[in-house]
Amino acid sequence: MIGDENDGGGAVQKKPRATGTIARAATELSSMAADQLSQLRDVVQDLSKRIEREARSRAETISNETGKAGRMIGEQFDALKREGSKISARLKEAVSRSDKREQVRAEILTKVAEMREHSAGSAGEKSRSNGLRGRRSRPAARS
Repeated sequence: MIGDENDGGGAVQKKPRATGTIARAATELSSMAADQLSQLRDVVQDLSKRIEREARSRAETISNETGKAGRMIGEQFDALKREGSKISARLKEAVSRSDKREQVRAEILTKVAEMREHSAGSAGEKSRSNGLRGRRSRPAARS
């Protein structure tokens, strides 16, 4: 027969096709791949959501800790200011006392110097007057 591609010369035999089985297998593989892909997408979404939640949680925790640290630093700063004020007041008081002591010391030294001058002057006068008295009394005693 013309156009018959069978070498055997008899009736045309159809080879059993495995295309149905292959097609079914391909469809099953495609379906399994689609299911796996869907599952992977779900896992990726879940992980993304977890990461976002964790990031927000960490950011909130950091923000809270930063606020606490800021408040603590503020409290410490205030305590240091109070302590500095107390120390400043004590220092001013000590300087004032020191100035008063120095003033009193200077007054005492001035008085001591005046007393020495007066004493030296008095002693000189006494010795002169004693000397005069002695001279006056001696000649009178001799005569």
